[in-house]
Amino acid sequence: MRHRLVLLIVLLLGFASAPAIAAGLLCGTVRDGATAAPVDAAGVFLYQSNAYTGLHAATDVAGSYCIAEIPPGTYDLQVRVNDYETAWVSNVEVEDVATSVDISSGFPARIISPWPNPAGSTVNLGFAIGTAGDVELSVYDLRGRRLHSWVGRAEPGELTIPWNFIDESGRPAASGVYFVRLQVGGRVLSRSFVRVR
Repeated sequence: MRHRLVLLIVLLLGFASAPAIAAGLLCGTVRDGATAAPVDAAGVFLYQSNAYTGLHAATDVAGSYCIAEIPPGTYDLQVRVNDYETAWVSNVEVEDVATSVDISSGFPARIISPWPNPAGSTVNLGFAIGTAGDVELSVYDLRGRRLHSWVGRAEPGELTIPWNFIDESGRPAASGVYFVRLQVGGRVLSRSFVRVR
């Protein structure tokens, strides 16, 4: 019994004195290459040797992200935003200190996250495009019924349109899940939002 107790104490002391595995922190921002606007709700995924590491983060409304507890090494970053094009940044060196990587990619078009979400009496719907073109921004309910639509030509940059939850027939929309759909240049993008009353 005494030998087992001594062995247990030796093992515990060995674990306590073992050096901690160093880990790095990777932070930065994701911006649209055409408009320089921050891209929110983007997923930033860490790959090593063409394999996903399981480490990831999501950008906030300022386009900022941070991934912690990264073992030192060389990585590739993949950025995905719903239906948008994927961006890659290769050969990112991560050490046991903070590393900063800003990502700029020319997404030809993107939907800005509806806000507030959930929304009450009004929701702000927006998009950003890299080149001028004809744009259709529509709102649909879960049954696929179009409630409202804005059609026109837009210049490069961001545009925000408030919607008061009144459909095209003048009736108020009920509480529930809705989809904003952007059609521009042959591309169709969508994003969901919620109304609560």
